[in-house]
Amino acid sequence: MYFKIECDYKTSEKAGAGGMFQVAGLYDYHDLDFTHLIDQGKHYISLNDVKNDLAEKISVAKDSIDLHEV
Repeated sequence: MYFKIECDYKTSEKAGAGGMFQVAGLYDYHDLDFTHLIDQGKHYISLNDVKNDLAEKISVAKDSIDLHEV
């Protein structure tokens, strides 16, 4: 599964979580919005952490998810 992810580093920095990011948007290869699958208030340290949450939410193996930051 392929998703494009928009990461918001500025909001995390302002919240005192420098080096982390929040998910501003999550889209498939057809540009369909899947942002609702992610907790946008959570601060992530890596795309791998986002994969873990996403895999759990949609009940797939995290290795089957490909995230590309845009």
